[in-house]
Amino acid sequence: MQYDKGEYKLMPPKGNKVRAVRIGQLAVDVLRKQKRMQAEWRLRAGSAWCDDGFVFTDEAGGFIKTYTFWEHYKAAVTAIGSADANVHTLRHTFGTTSMQSMVDPNIIQENMGHFSATFTLEQYAHAMPDVQKENAACLDATFSGIISKQK
Repeated sequence: MQYDKGEYKLMPPKGNKVRAVRIGQLAVDVLRKQKRMQAEWRLRAGSAWCDDGFVFTDEAGGFIKTYTFWEHYKAAVTAIGSADANVHTLRHTFGTTSMQSMVDPNIIQENMGHFSATFTLEQYAHAMPDVQKENAACLDATFSGIISKQK
């Protein structure tokens, strides 16, 4: 949902690419909680309920307006000590954390909608400083086994 020229419009995603992203149990739990809350709101709103199919809505089923989103977003990032974090920071946090967690770069690329895994690696390789150390240790272990067999 984007605010454009004085009105809200439902716009397609960048590049018109819709993608499916697998989520973890924590996210599933949040979505189930939201669904329960919406069911309660729907009962209270009765015929005034606006059912546009949005996951996160106001108490009447309407989409969340920009100013309401920002109010809640700023409160959340301030509460965790990151008051300066903009929304795009969340995207970079996801990419960096995924890379640090050793998620396959092709999966990260798909999740983030990058045009190539090479681009993803260029953006987030900095998040993997310990990988070279781990790689060297693996090679040492492999070669020390080979060398000890040759002695």
